[in-house]
Amino acid sequence: MNPARFRWGVLFILAGVLLLLNNMDRLDWWVWADILNLWPLLLIAIGVEKIFTRTKAEFVAYLSSLALAGVIVWVAFSGANAYGTSDRDSEKASDSKINTLVSRIEMKKNNLHLGGTTGRAYTARYGNRYRAPEVDYTVDGTTGKLTITDRQRWRWIQIGHRLSNALDIDLTESVPIRLTCEGETADMRLDCRDLMLEELTVSSESGRVGITLGRTVDRTKVSLKGEDADFRLTLPDNCALRVEGGNADIARFLNRIGLIGSGSTFTVEGYDTLSPKIDLDLSPDISQLTIDYF
Repeated sequence: MNPARFRWGVLFILAGVLLLLNNMDRLDWWVWADILNLWPLLLIAIGVEKIFTRTKAEFVAYLSSLALAGVIVWVAFSGANAYGTSDRDSEKASDSKINTLVSRIEMKKNNLHLGGTTGRAYTARYGNRYRAPEVDYTVDGTTGKLTITDRQRWRWIQIGHRLSNALDIDLTESVPIRLTCEGETADMRLDCRDLMLEELTVSSESGRVGITLGRTVDRTKVSLKGEDADFRLTLPDNCALRVEGGNADIARFLNRIGLIGSGSTFTVEGYDTLSPKIDLDLSPDISQLTIDYF
């Protein structure tokens, strides 16, 4: 038996075992997307075989196949829970005792879609290639506290569109919300037009962040932070917009779209008489901001 036959034999046996675990619901099917991302390791294993086959160190060629199999097993089971599968979604029924929801979502490098839901405090769907994040929901008096922390999966490459595998979260439309979203390179699409959003804080290192606000509350406070992030806001037409902070480039942009500047504060004409009021606070390092209306 030569190293090549050994390699293919090991890989076929391993594939059969993983498929059997899939069919027995002991392992989720999303693991195959991560396994396919390991294709460069197959080339490395074949290269090692070519170098050491028919040499005094031929055992290294066999070890390369075993190492490849070991990495595949590690990747397949690194996101599994104690029963071998991943929780695919999470939700919590709405509670009449709750009159405020405080939510914090930490996305790291994976992406986020956020919207609204009726009849639930929250719902979260993770998709076939998404490892379930840690979800913690507690109630403190009349305040619901929701924390969702992403557990990033190890990937060699990203398959498909960057937002195709995003975590989908819907928050209740029934009570006021104070929301914080954090991400490293995460792209975020936050459709908050139907949410009773009182406060929104978004921090992103270099992601693309789209935020749509609505008219469900009289005043919304928004804080944006991120040096290399691309922030795109869509606001209700004729809303009372006030912007504080930013830098000289942002100030020139705000002047171009018709806001009136006074020091580091910019407001739309007739701010005091318009509704809803949106107070936007920008960190000084923000470099990309666009504002549109619907």
